[in-house]
Amino acid sequence: MDPSESNALAAYGFPTGSCGLDKQTPLDLSGSCSPIMLRYGHNGIDTIIPLTRASGHCKNQILTHGLRSNCLSSDLRLRNFLGVRGPSQIRISINATVVEACSPSGWLLPPPRSNQALDLHVFLTSIQCPTFSDVLDSYVWSTSAREEPRFSARSTWEDMRPSLPPQPETDIIWFKVAIPRNNFTMWVANMDKLPTRARLASWGPQLNISCCLCSAHEESRDHLFLSCDYSSEVWRFAIANLNPPRTRFCSWPELLSWIRSSSSSAPALLRKLVAQCTIYHLRKQRNNVLHNQLTQTPSVIFKLIDREIRNTITSRRNGKQFQNLMAK
Repeated sequence: MDPSESNALAAYGFPTGSCGLDKQTPLDLSGSCSPIMLRYGHNGIDTIIPLTRASGHCKNQILTHGLRSNCLSSDLRLRNFLGVRGPSQIRISINATVVEACSPSGWLLPPPRSNQALDLHVFLTSIQCPTFSDVLDSYVWSTSAREEPRFSARSTWEDMRPSLPPQPETDIIWFKVAIPRNNFTMWVANMDKLPTRARLASWGPQLNISCCLCSAHEESRDHLFLSCDYSSEVWRFAIANLNPPRTRFCSWPELLSWIRSSSSSAPALLRKLVAQCTIYHLRKQRNNVLHNQLTQTPSVIFKLIDREIRNTITSRRNGKQFQNLMAK
């Protein structure tokens, strides 16, 4: 239900959200489709309410208005609004359905005999009477993208969740054969959302912002993963056979540019795997130093990276993308 509709219905006493109904049932209208629904009390007709658009709706939907006359009280039950003699005044049984109150020519109501009945007439003349048709009712689940014959959790989630345009780095971070822990770490690092000391200090607390790996410079993302002397040594080992740049990486865009490039001796897939694995292990080593006071040399970190890449290629060696990668 749209916010404006929800507020309007709430202002006149209609329940919103799940509607809080004792029992709801869509009307038949002799095979036609009416979006009116009845709220039943102890017996029979109680309130005419509209179908909400928060759930499935009728494909041939006609009426989407609620009772919004200014004369109505906060309790919009027809029985309470018209009084005890209301059913006899409008000549509609307390057990009647909407189909019995209308015809192809309009609403079947006698001349009003009270101010309340007059107000009901005025309201009903302001909306379209449900039409009769030989077409059977059909219900669909509608989202902003399309209509579906049944409920779809996927399309509903896509319709509800906030979404942003695709990021330009998506193709080099999210790919089918990537290692989940590595590409997730790479994605968070690419968004500059990792809790580096410089980023934590920017939130207000007084912290030591020196790099955990070299203790010489401020620990920002670009320094921690690229320009730090410790990280530079790890990168020198990791990409020695992958056409490394002439100078070490100094900024994140430089790293992304190198990953996108490709050559026969250094395919783009291998560059992606190695870069993501290196970022993951550098972050892991940084956390080991910070939380466990465990320091390892760059050569040890490179051996971990090398073993992980070899295991990844070996386990998928029958895949088309991994053929001949081990030789690189």
